[in-house]
Amino acid sequence: MKQKRIFIILVILAFFLSCNSLFGPKSIKAGRWTATTDFGGFELVVDSGGTSISEIKFNFSNWHGTSGSITVKRTPSWPITEREFEIECDIAGYGSEDLYTITGTFADNCKKASGSWTEAINDTTYSGSWEGEWTGSSSFVFK
Repeated sequence: MKQKRIFIILVILAFFLSCNSLFGPKSIKAGRWTATTDFGGFELVVDSGGTSISEIKFNFSNWHGTSGSITVKRTPSWPITEREFEIECDIAGYGSEDLYTITGTFADNCKKASGSWTEAINDTTYSGSWEGEWTGSSSFVFK
């Protein structure tokens, strides 16, 4: 009889611990998240608490005739609020502007993220704007 009670208690405890609605959603996984886009993609680095993004690495694949990558780190980090974030950064440099805005939401299952991106170039010789959607997931990167 005592073993049956212990078993029932363990089953009930397992149910409650697995139920997101009682204890809130899972936390956002720390580490590197990889996303694909029309321009190639990007990688986000989520802090150990899952509350902010400290780095974004843009990976360009023949975008406006350019390939390669650019890493932008920020202090303080870009905040994640209620699973949502917005990153704005100018990657062009001196005398011109190439503003990227990445907005996104981390899924409740902590395995996927998605959102939109825009690029606005304003230079003395060239200007234009582009936009698109992105999807991403958590990835393990071994160094």
